[in-house]
Amino acid sequence: MIKKEMMLKALIDTKSNISAACERVGINRWTHYDWLQRDEDYAKKVEAVGEKLIDSIETLFLRSTIESDDRRSMRWFLERKGRHRGYGRVEKRELSGEDGGPIEVDNSPTMKELVGSVPSDDLARVLETVKNNASRVDSRKGEARAED
Repeated sequence: MIKKEMMLKALIDTKSNISAACERVGINRWTHYDWLQRDEDYAKKVEAVGEKLIDSIETLFLRSTIESDDRRSMRWFLERKGRHRGYGRVEKRELSGEDGGPIEVDNSPTMKELVGSVPSDDLARVLETVKNNASRVDSRKGEARAED
């Protein structure tokens, strides 16, 4: 348990650099991955460390963007983080069929829908009839070849 706590502190200190954190703690990186797989609480804490790092980077990014009056970066940020407030690009796409005409839609039922609507007893009789007809056709083909 102590190694896991040490690893969490090392991840914070190394800005989530797994190799550097593992080296500080004296464990193999695969041990860390094994802990992530087997220990849900540890995995949640590692995720929280990563989220705090993202928060820190966002704060630095915003501070730098505002101080430098970087409008392009401001717009980029708002397009991604401010969509719920109406920021962002509105993309409108229109689809058309052949030569710009309407898209043709085939509303005819699929074979699955057709077969699904037939009672199973009727379907069994139909399949038997098809098999019988197919064998008759095959035997006629054989007779025709024999005559040639």
